[in-house]
Amino acid sequence: MSLPVVAIIGRPNVGKSSLLDKYFELIDTGGYGIVDSDQLSSHIEQQIHQAIASADLVLFMVDIRDGLVPL
Repeated sequence: MSLPVVAIIGRPNVGKSSLLDKYFELIDTGGYGIVDSDQLSSHIEQQIHQAIASADLVLFMVDIRDGLVPL
């Protein structure tokens, strides 16, 4: 029996990597919607879309301390 696949999607530094509880395969994606100086944005977005397509559950995390933001 294979483990469920969970993709945690969200902006950078909202706590995606620290959310662990049950046994499952975790896909920790890059921050969604950020423009970076290394020109990796398209690669990161491709990784995110692939993670979403293969996931049994998609968890979108936000940082409540930031409130509502346009991104």
